Amino acid sequence: MTTFRERQDETDFFWEQDELLRTYRGVVKKIVPRAQHMARKHPRLQKEISESTLRKAISGDHVWEPIAQLLAELRREVARDPRPACEPPEIPETIDAFRKVALEYAPNTWWYRALALDDLCKPSSFQTWMSRGEPKEWPAVRERAVAWRLRVMSALERWERCAREQFDRFEMLDTWVKDVLDTRGEVAALQEFKRLRDYETISYHMCFDPANPERPQFEFRHRKDESEDAAALKKLVDAGFPRYRADDPKPETCEVVTTFQNFVSDDFRWEWSSQVIVERTLRWDAWTRGMARTDRLLKVRVKVPSSLAVEGETIEQDRSRVWIERKAEWYYEFSPYVWRWRDVDEHDIPGGADARDEAMRRAGLDAEGREPVIDGYLLDCIPPIEKIEPGRVYTVE
Repeated sequence: MTTFRERQDETDFFWEQDELLRTYRGVVKKIVPRAQHMARKHPRLQKEISESTLRKAISGDHVWEPIAQLLAELRREVARDPRPACEPPEIPETIDAFRKVALEYAPNTWWYRALALDDLCKPSSFQTWMSRGEPKEWPAVRERAVAWRLRVMSALERWERCAREQFDRFEMLDTWVKDVLDTRGEVAALQEFKRLRDYETISYHMCFDPANPERPQFEFRHRKDESEDAAALKKLVDAGFPRYRADDPKPETCEVVTTFQNFVSDDFRWEWSSQVIVERTLRWDAWTRGMARTDRLLKVRVKVPSSLAVEGETIEQDRSRVWIERKAEWYYEFSPYVWRWRDVDEHDIPGGADARDEAMRRAGLDAEGREPVIDGYLLDCIPPIEKIEPGRVYTVE
């Protein structure tokens, strides 16, 4: 367990604590395990942070910048997929059983407000019930708890659907609108078209609140071109919905596993190669009516100093401009090296396999190896054999 000593020039604060706490029923302790798990695979942390440090960050105090960034990322994750953090328990028949599951889920005060029990009892009375006895009001309390759970489960399903629609709206708009047009007519299709276009105007993603499951998921900006929706839909109909996807998976393509080489950003070629080997699995996804993709990084190609070359390896050289701070000038340097393939699974990856998989998710390698995107996160998770000398600035020519 590590607590971090903040530097004055590397502090920040997490300002969305109220949003995050809604999903976790106001209990900081419930946030701690997930935040610590994320910290262990975070490129700038890679270790567990203390509960006291997390409490400080969630209370709005200044903390080390990566910790504030970690909580902001957790808030975004919870906003996209709240179910793992707040799916409600089944409501038992007896109050004794209810006490146990209820208090594991949230404090007494939260339940009192969520079930709107002010017309049945006082807060102090409810607190007494949650520790002993079986009050005569228990059947009414249970009835409200059961109704509340149904509302939350239904709201979570809507939340997940909207999150997927928001993510897939560009490639699936033709499909969803045409399906509505074919089954429910033009008026319903126009409403569906407008609803999907509204996702383009999201200004803020809310967090799910189990105490208020009907809370909106997004804040939207006003769309000035709503009057043009009918014309835009007509144009789409006249074009024959060119991006429509039929719901007809072929059995032989329901799962495909391939291995391929892919080039990544050449900006990193001083620290590792611009080539990786990736194992890709494609599975049929009924939601998008296409093949969903998962990637696993198998190897990276890194530069090794030529002094480590063995017989048969080709020694190459880089010509680089190197900035020397003490002289305040550039000079040219030739660096001999050999290429080596590095098996990712055989090395000590900071953060473990989870970090590697998260790195692949963020890297976003293109399916056909074209226009790949990668960021420093992958480099941080899978460090190269050869490191840049600290204090130097390189530009590769």
